[in-house]
Amino acid sequence: MDPVTVFRGLLVASLVTALASSFLDAAFPALLPSVLQGAWEAHSNEESGASLWFLAVSALGLLAALGVVVVGLFRLKAWSRPGAIVITLVTVPYMVILGPTLLSGWAMALQETSSMLWGAALAMSYLHPLAARFGDAPPG
Repeated sequence: MDPVTVFRGLLVASLVTALASSFLDAAFPALLPSVLQGAWEAHSNEESGASLWFLAVSALGLLAALGVVVVGLFRLKAWSRPGAIVITLVTVPYMVILGPTLLSGWAMALQETSSMLWGAALAMSYLHPLAARFGDAPPG
């Protein structure tokens, strides 16, 4: 199979599983016990409005940058690979700042799958023969 097709498939699968993870618990609230949902709502009401605004605005900026980078990766643009690494590295401390999250087991499984697919696509973009398609010619 063509490495570009596999790479693009990994990107699309990563995005689809991330989106599914984001909406799964909202679409199927029964996946989370009602006691846990009540405790989560009580915790969420303690958050300050200013911090929520900061998180919302920064998340939108991060999502916009991710969209640009994914399009660049899909089109095999050389600038997209370092951009993807930067976004990946920024996401880690962002998740720490975000704090606790409530996910069902299914949503967490999809989120972890998305992360693994993203990592596989990013690694694949730096390996031969796909790296040459991004403009990296192998030595020799």
